[in-house]
Amino acid sequence: MNWRRLLLVCLCGLTVSGCTWTVIPPDVEGPSETVYVSLYGRHTRLALPVEPGSHRYVEYGVGDWRYYALAERHWTSGVRALLLSRQTALSKRSLNIEPGAVPKNRLRSERTVAIIVPADTVPPLAANLQTLWRNGSGPTIERYGHSYRKIRRDYGLLRNSNRQTALWLEQLDCRVEGFVLWSEFEVRQESSP
Repeated sequence: MNWRRLLLVCLCGLTVSGCTWTVIPPDVEGPSETVYVSLYGRHTRLALPVEPGSHRYVEYGVGDWRYYALAERHWTSGVRALLLSRQTALSKRSLNIEPGAVPKNRLRSERTVAIIVPADTVPPLAANLQTLWRNGSGPTIERYGHSYRKIRRDYGLLRNSNRQTALWLEQLDCRVEGFVLWSEFEVRQESSP
């Protein structure tokens, strides 16, 4: 498929589905944990507790290495990141989040939403992300309280940070609906019958 056709498919998808994707958290009947999804401009990130019931969190995100980690933010770099990315960055940073607090100002996000998920879904995802981080290559870049490492994963228009956040949420038993290429999301609780 050529790039023009791909762009046309994406634009048609936007027209049909709108620009917002929806996260539907699971009904949790047993032990639960709170995770946080944050919106930062064009990117979303996910914060997971370090251990059960902890106030310490690690926030993860992905992006094109040059655009995201090296902060090459010229429009040509943005286009290159979406269409011709050669290297993906995984970001992480440590956070302290008090119980019941939505840490928007502390995170400097445009929006942060707390989501309740089954407690047993968090450790496997956290372990996978830690392994991905440890297996990263090259130097670790430190910028504005975030750490970045190169990882072996494709990045581009159809596999961007928002799609990756949605995939992580699905591993936490959330259902994700809509066109996840854009960063705008909403959280909707399903009504019980």
